[in-house]
Amino acid sequence: MKRRSRAGGKRVKTRRHKAVALKRSNTSKAMRRVSSASTGDETEISRLRRQLSEALEQQTATADVLKIISRSTFDLQTVLDSLIETQARLCGANRGVIFRRNGDSYHGVAFYNTSPELVDFIRRHPITPGRQSISARALLERRTVHVADVQADAEYKYALSDGDPIRTILGVPMFRGDDLVGSVTLYKLELQPFTDKQIEMVTTFADQAVIAMENTRLMTETREALERQTATAAAGHQQLSR
Repeated sequence: MKRRSRAGGKRVKTRRHKAVALKRSNTSKAMRRVSSASTGDETEISRLRRQLSEALEQQTATADVLKIISRSTFDLQTVLDSLIETQARLCGANRGVIFRRNGDSYHGVAFYNTSPELVDFIRRHPITPGRQSISARALLERRTVHVADVQADAEYKYALSDGDPIRTILGVPMFRGDDLVGSVTLYKLELQPFTDKQIEMVTTFADQAVIAMENTRLMTETREALERQTATAAAGHQQLSR
């Protein structure tokens, strides 16, 4: 009887040990699942916070640019300088250039953080629609062109360095209706493609640049018309007073 009792006791203890081990294993798995879910939630929260921060930064920058546009009716250069700087900063780009149409070619009119040597080169070499540069390509194709590494682009023949080799370039055409009026070029000195969100943002700012140019054109034409009208009225008054 004692032997059976001892044997039975061993079987009972073995079952208890297995049950305890199984319980601990299940508890450990549950804790890992909770930990994994918690980590996932924290990652999602971090992502949402980052997106919110980026959206607020963009909204603030857009509001600032709109204020500059409204206050600088006849100072287009100030507006364009502010636009290219803001775009480059928000997109993490090292450099930026705005090209504006003048006749059949497009000339660099606003620069951000670009070396004096490259500014001089761009001013001496206006672009026309073609394949030789990213902005020229954007003008030719009438769409945004994004090249991750121009050093590996066989068609690119424009400026290949700005102190350091130019790597990633984004070219966005600027339209007034169906007419091309210029382009925005942002570039980086490291291989780092622009994100879809950044490209969308640059497109929005390109539209703001067109609005600024159009406002300046309309206000200049209005001012010149008023000046001519005033001069004509003054001349008529002198004729009547004789």
